[in-house]
Amino acid sequence: MGFPDMITVQITGRDTLMAHISEMPMKVRTRVFATVSKLALQLQDHVKNDKLDGQVLNHITGHLQSSIQQDVTQDADSVVGRIYSNSSVNYAGIHEYGFHGAEQVQAHIRHITQAFGRSIEPRDVMVKAHTRMMNMPERSFLRSSLADMKDQIIADLTMAVKEACRP
Repeated sequence: MGFPDMITVQITGRDTLMAHISEMPMKVRTRVFATVSKLALQLQDHVKNDKLDGQVLNHITGHLQSSIQQDVTQDADSVVGRIYSNSSVNYAGIHEYGFHGAEQVQAHIRHITQAFGRSIEPRDVMVKAHTRMMNMPERSFLRSSLADMKDQIIADLTMAVKEACRP
């Protein structure tokens, strides 16, 4: 069995093609960064205005809601978007993951207006330090928001790469 006849290919516009190929990584990175930035803002908005305003948790003070931040960083190998609760509240993780166990309560002053279900004249009382058992169910607002937007995130990033690769 012999070899097939040789095929000769001539590329016209070789320099244009090579320039397009060499620009592709930067175009892809730029487009992906812009898309991740847009998606991070959308995800932050979903967490704050949907999950923390009724779907999962109802805000009382708004501290957890205002602690939700986003940022986008990139290095030579990746573009990373983060949505997180900053350190201004210490209970975000308990709501996100749940908690079952003993908790140390520090001594503190409590302002009371009721005793045994009846209204009383308001007063401050000293509560001694103690240990209490806590059983807080998981009420995910960050991970569940990411799951809610999974299909959109995949579609938007796929489209960003396709658009960046077009001539």
